[in-house]
Amino acid sequence: MEQCSNEDVISKTKMIKFGSGKKEYLATIKATRGSNFTNDELLALWSFNNHTNRLVKFIRPFYKEMIISYAMPTNEKAISNKNVPTELRLSAAINELRPFMLNGDSINFYKTVGVIHKQFRGNVEFEECMKWYKQLWRRYDINVNNKHAARINTRYNIDNISITTYPELLRIFMYGKYIHNNDNPKSTAIVYRIEKSLYYPSIKAELGVCISHICNILCIFNGDFVKPVLKIHKNTIRSLNWQSINKGAANRKFCL
Repeated sequence: MEQCSNEDVISKTKMIKFGSGKKEYLATIKATRGSNFTNDELLALWSFNNHTNRLVKFIRPFYKEMIISYAMPTNEKAISNKNVPTELRLSAAINELRPFMLNGDSINFYKTVGVIHKQFRGNVEFEECMKWYKQLWRRYDINVNNKHAARINTRYNIDNISITTYPELLRIFMYGKYIHNNDNPKSTAIVYRIEKSLYYPSIKAELGVCISHICNILCIFNGDFVKPVLKIHKNTIRSLNWQSINKGAANRKFCL
């Protein structure tokens, strides 16, 4: 735990605007250098920030306008696509995104919200803010069957499977192609059918849109809550990282 003297304690007040549509909130957040974060929590927040920044770099092309057109004469088909995500970039983005949704991971989004949340218990505005973030995240969470899940504009029917939401689409590709696909034969079979279909470019574009929306949530949360904590505790985090490096080096030397 970081030890702070009285002169080290810095208080800052920050106004956070959140909400959507007709319902918006303005929360007053007071951050102090003496906040009660454990070393493990600080390292997890540092990792959360790193993964978010890396995801942003991977998906930058996803924000470009995507154009998909089909022309189907009697015996021929012509396809024209512009800025549709590549297989390599989708793979990198989905693998980078997965830890935020993995329940046991240190940078799981709900877990990170909890780490930040405990510092401001009793702040009614902040409580509403965290509740709003959780509701927003659930719209894209692949682990939740949610009637309020973010819906795709187009319904995709594969045999008796109907894909209507972004979490469904992301889950199918995450575990049917990019991660542990051998353990998910049903999802793998669906992905195979999609890849052979004419609308595969459209599906890839939808995946790009889905990941972009999720990244927006991560970026705003990271900027409003995680980065300010990292700035206040930067010396402690630097020290913890050096301790990890030196400990690892010492263990390797001992093994030799």
